[in-house]
Amino acid sequence: MSILRVGGSLARVGGSLGRDAGDLALTDLTYLGQARAEISGFSYMTGQVAVRYVSGQRRLLLSKWTNSGTGGSPQGDLVEATLPTLANASSSTNITVVRSWANWRHDFTGTDLTELANGWHVGSGMYWDEDQGVLWYTMWPEYLGSATYNMPILAASRLNDDGSVTKYGPWKYKSNSTASGFRRVCQNIKPIPASLQSAFGGRKVALFGGPIGASGGGEVNWGPGGVAVHLPDLGSSDPIEEGIEIANYSPTSGLSAFQYHCRRDTDYTSYIDGGNLAVSNGRGYWQMTTDMAHPACWLGGGKRGLLAIGKLTHGDVWYGFEDQLSNGTPIGPDPLLVNQGSWGYFAEEHRPTAWILKHDHLAERAAGTRAAHADAMIPQVISESWDTLWTQIARPGNTAWVSMHEGFAHDTTANQLIWVHPREGPVGYEIYPRIHVFQLPS
Repeated sequence: MSILRVGGSLARVGGSLGRDAGDLALTDLTYLGQARAEISGFSYMTGQVAVRYVSGQRRLLLSKWTNSGTGGSPQGDLVEATLPTLANASSSTNITVVRSWANWRHDFTGTDLTELANGWHVGSGMYWDEDQGVLWYTMWPEYLGSATYNMPILAASRLNDDGSVTKYGPWKYKSNSTASGFRRVCQNIKPIPASLQSAFGGRKVALFGGPIGASGGGEVNWGPGGVAVHLPDLGSSDPIEEGIEIANYSPTSGLSAFQYHCRRDTDYTSYIDGGNLAVSNGRGYWQMTTDMAHPACWLGGGKRGLLAIGKLTHGDVWYGFEDQLSNGTPIGPDPLLVNQGSWGYFAEEHRPTAWILKHDHLAERAAGTRAAHADAMIPQVISESWDTLWTQIARPGNTAWVSMHEGFAHDTTANQLIWVHPREGPVGYEIYPRIHVFQLPS
């Protein structure tokens, strides 16, 4: 076991020392520019995005937002849009909507809707399946009252040219009757690079769930974990297979919290009783809700690795108000949420961070020669300052500039990364997303 210096402290990483020559670095991404989405229905959208090509033209599939009241999903119509000429922040222009589909997603009813009274969302990362001509998407819950509720998490839609939709699913994870850790795989779907699909038994996609928070104390990932799966047959009602674990930072590993929690640096002090782990024996541990890593893309070429983009919190970490603990003791304040009067999880510093899970480690996971948790699968920090590298990505005022709703799509045809960054463009009382595009290395 070798030593890697991460964020000013030491973390252990299995395999070779530091970065290998083929490991992806953040400087391997070239920022190409951005576009606006200041169009009716896009204010407060939560990042749902996929890419497909129609007659050789790139189209983005994006979901509008609608206020559905208590419970239910806030996703509105699905639109297909083209990007304008990319530009910098001041001169960027709007996307062009080509067409749209209403009532495109699954709607929960009956007992499901009762269980999801606190709300639910379509996952930010969607997947266009060119072979079958359908859009796959995950669904994840807000805080659940029941730890035993078994939520369907995957569905698909065929987007017909006449504006109608043919829906498939939804499907549950592992079991149609018993909740089986679905919260650790329900937030995102990403394609596996072609170079690794054979190693993963022909599986083409992976399901992830990391920044989802506690979600009712369920079996969530305390880190950027996920599983490689075969997609279910469109005409089947059988549950999604268990799949091959890519990384498992959840209680489903059967380990104690100190064994399964994702490792991180030690530059924090936790004031949260239970759940979030304090620094112990020189090791730091993932901080629920405040640490967020969104799977962005998985590359398997000359530069390799599973890239995640998000933030790590540093200094004091607490639960309560933005300037006091839950017992009223003054602390902080949280610089991103000062004077908001909000209640939840806070920290003294939110540091923009990017990680990779190393390609070699992922290949060993596929072969079953490397464990899926903790010391065996430590995300390698490749930047703690992507905001200074990519200065065109703005931090919205008084909001956490990386949320649970960041949307990423990998355009494998152009080998580009599309990032839908919610709430970046304030216009009056509305807050619209910006869409950023990066060229990926071959």
